Amino acid sequence: MSKGRKIIIVSAGRLKRENNTICFINDKEKKYLPIENLEEMYVFGRVDFNIDFFEYIGEKGLVVHIFDYYGWYKGSFIPKEHMFSGELIINQVQAAINQSYSLRLAKEFVRGAIYNLARISYKRDPELKNKLKDYYYKLDSAKNNEELMGFEGNARKTFYDSMKNWIDWEFDGRNRNPPKDSTNALISFLNSLTYALTIKHIMRSALHPGISFLHANTERNRFSLALDISEVFKPIFSEALTISLINNKKLNPELHFDFDSNTNGMYLNQNGRNIVMKEWVNMLENTIMHRALKRKVSFDKLVELEIYKLIKDLLKDKKYKSLRIWW
Repeated sequence: MSKGRKIIIVSAGRLKRENNTICFINDKEKKYLPIENLEEMYVFGRVDFNIDFFEYIGEKGLVVHIFDYYGWYKGSFIPKEHMFSGELIINQVQAAINQSYSLRLAKEFVRGAIYNLARISYKRDPELKNKLKDYYYKLDSAKNNEELMGFEGNARKTFYDSMKNWIDWEFDGRNRNPPKDSTNALISFLNSLTYALTIKHIMRSALHPGISFLHANTERNRFSLALDISEVFKPIFSEALTISLINNKKLNPELHFDFDSNTNGMYLNQNGRNIVMKEWVNMLENTIMHRALKRKVSFDKLVELEIYKLIKDLLKDKKYKSLRIWW
């Protein structure tokens, strides 16, 4: 499925270069993809690639995100853009090992997360907004990341306790690894997409993706800085989109999710992923008037701008303030 500059592949098959373009081949079709107009590709399930394919899309600057059968993020191919800065990496390391500096940035990621949860809640549950504001102001008292993560976890639990009253689907709070119901499966899937999107923008900057401030730098198999920045955007890209998809009846828990007996978890099936990915791409390409820049920017662009605000802080230009929803 193609949408503007992004393409989603949910069927098994093979991606290959053919002459001066790329094509997707399986038992049912051979489809040529207009690479000159593409920016990003999301691939789910059993798809084969070869070196020629990656060499060619590398030349064209095409990003490919790869997910497994269950929709879990496995990795991204991001063409090398030679954006290296020794000064920035040194500053990033020094900030990470400076407890007060690191804690200041960590608090700002969590402030953004809680503020944005409150913002998407205020019309649905004014009382919840006040409860989340209490956690927001308590962040100042946190003396370390453990306390900070505790406040963030309690804020999210409070949010989810209220969210179950806004949707028609079964939802008794957050569970994961694996998700036990359709609502949790949808949230987990969108969290994976948010993480992949954040990685793309970090890798296109000069930041090191494994040097973080909120999540432990020892996170195995995950880019911890992407986890940090994703916290700010999950209320927008995951929770808000989950509520919208359910309440607008875009998905049906009986038709678009399957229970997997091997993992004892619930997952989006192929039809469900198609629907969610269309909405995901539409959301990323949606534009809003940026209050500071005085021009329209896409939701995708907001992540890039967030990363450059962090870079300005690390270069001692301007203190980082995380994104607060204003729309």
